[in-house]
Amino acid sequence: GYQLPPSPLDGSDVLSTQAKYHKNDWLLVHRAEANAVKSWAELANKKVLVMPRIELHPAYQQLLQTHRKVLFHTTSESDEEAVIAALSLGEFDYALVDENLFQLTQHIFYDIGKSFTVLTQQRAWLTSNRQAGLRFAIDRFFDQHLSKTELAALVEKHFAHTQKIKMFDLAVFETRITERLPKWKPFFQQAQQQHQIDWRLFAALAYQESQWDEKAVSGTNVQGIMQLTEDTARRYQVDRNNPTEAIAAGARYYADLYQKTPARIPEPDRSWFALAAYNLGLGHIEDARLLCAQARRNPDSWAEGKKMLPQLAVPHVAAKTKHGLARGGMAVEFVDNIRAYYELLQRLEPH
Repeated sequence: GYQLPPSPLDGSDVLSTQAKYHKNDWLLVHRAEANAVKSWAELANKKVLVMPRIELHPAYQQLLQTHRKVLFHTTSESDEEAVIAALSLGEFDYALVDENLFQLTQHIFYDIGKSFTVLTQQRAWLTSNRQAGLRFAIDRFFDQHLSKTELAALVEKHFAHTQKIKMFDLAVFETRITERLPKWKPFFQQAQQQHQIDWRLFAALAYQESQWDEKAVSGTNVQGIMQLTEDTARRYQVDRNNPTEAIAAGARYYADLYQKTPARIPEPDRSWFALAAYNLGLGHIEDARLLCAQARRNPDSWAEGKKMLPQLAVPHVAAKTKHGLARGGMAVEFVDNIRAYYELLQRLEPH
């Protein structure tokens, strides 16, 4: 997809397709130590690093002409994420990036903030005027095969979990990786060998539950590093306050829930439903999926399921379900947090 320009491209050889399928504005972003700004006027004689894709856009040339006092810098890096990384490392204070890049990296480079929207943009496909057949095929694909719900599912998959955790929490998480994770990492890795599930997912689950604190106790009396209930600990015959036993039991519990989640559900959605079941119970997850089906939504889509789960807290809706009232919204937050922690662990703990 290409960023659709606000005015036609020079020449008559390029046409856009009819489908403008995704909003993706240009943003001026800043690192935490720099001051947020509200306009280009405040950036006179300031360096602004420019995302590679934006350099190629016709509207960028207009920016250069309109804001001559701003010191725009381009980069030879092909990796767009390197622009955000340069801010985080203090090499620049400001950057011009698209909204998608900012959203995708908020939980990784959490010290980057938005200053203002530079340009409102829509993504579309561009084709040569000589390729009318290709243009027709793209438009037909959007009209007949790619529904709004499918687009929403793609947006949820890539962006929903990246903005859930606050900057302070992410800073604490990085500290805990250094201070606490090494002690428990071998036991998460043992669980991976036992269940063939990435140990970093177990670690992210445990962090969400206890911040890897083996002495953690919640207000509802779930305890230990995996926050097991008495019933779960009894089922797996473990001492939930023994961290090695608790990790093994928590991993087994998740693996059991995963196996009970229908195999037809594609990844990663099946994993997210299993995580929600760890928090809320499999029965309530099945209630939410049934509500999806009754509403003619896809019950095998986490993007649809996460919309329906909060409805379980509404008495007249829950009264029609098999398992009744549940704090479904908390399960959604639970899963989104784990997804963010898991993605960070995949970067910071590659093995």
